[in-house]
Amino acid sequence: MSETTTHQHQSLILPHLSDAYARLSAIARICFNFPRNSIAPYRIRTNSLILAPSGVGKSFLAKAIALDMGMPLLTLSIDEWILLGCSSRGGPSTWPNICEFLIGCKDKDGAIIFLDEVDKLQANSPWQVHLLTEVFSLLDFRIPSYMNNSDGDRIPDWKISEAQTILANRTLIVGAGAFQHIWDARGRSTMGYIPQGNTVANPDLKELSQTIPLELAARFGANHIVINPLIENDYRLMLDFAVANIPATLKSKFLQLGRERIPAACRLQRGARFVEELILETILSERSELVNFIPKSSQHDDLEMQF
Repeated sequence: MSETTTHQHQSLILPHLSDAYARLSAIARICFNFPRNSIAPYRIRTNSLILAPSGVGKSFLAKAIALDMGMPLLTLSIDEWILLGCSSRGGPSTWPNICEFLIGCKDKDGAIIFLDEVDKLQANSPWQVHLLTEVFSLLDFRIPSYMNNSDGDRIPDWKISEAQTILANRTLIVGAGAFQHIWDARGRSTMGYIPQGNTVANPDLKELSQTIPLELAARFGANHIVINPLIENDYRLMLDFAVANIPATLKSKFLQLGRERIPAACRLQRGARFVEELILETILSERSELVNFIPKSSQHDDLEMQF
């Protein structure tokens, strides 16, 4: 990949994500470019864990890294994970989907798997224990040896072996979670969108284990990437960043409404959604005819009612 491509994609990164992007991008380059067998029997642990309040851009960051690296991205959520042999949740098991995704990456230089809602992983029931076991397999680069595809047919051993090779040697796994207790433990009464102050030290394994099992936290090691809660200056930078892509006829109103709503965005914990909501409000404000528009069919019905 050329440097031009890299800088072009980096320009799309929102200011509050720049440090996290730089860290994850460096890990990704090691994952895809460093020869794994050169340091045998040791394994490079590139599994990375993003810790950030809801709405600050965890999934956006993973997509940006995939775009920058030119790698396929598979997004998974713990809430939607379906165990092997369990079809009662109305969909195919998750592991066969992972396997088929990896096989589809055989002609690529690598792959990225984004695992969201990691902080919801617990071991409080038999089902959760089985779920942890399957997630541990993924983080340990081990694919189950027996599974069926979405059509119910067994996946051939050679395909599983092929997927195993890609997972072990050319796949970056990025976990993410809100980890609410971390922000609470630092004296924050909400999700962390505060008007001033914006420094959070990387949590250690003991602190992470207050939310997730220690064995799970250990599988990410020291690769914890913290995206700090947004403060008012982050919203101002986000607004200035976004206005460059707003049509000229809407720029003035966009900036006006944005500046007025930054304090509320902090208070209401809007995060990166702030810009998306603001765009809609700007269009509605400037194009009032859209708000007052009455479809012709409705106008016709009103005339009929008058008679």
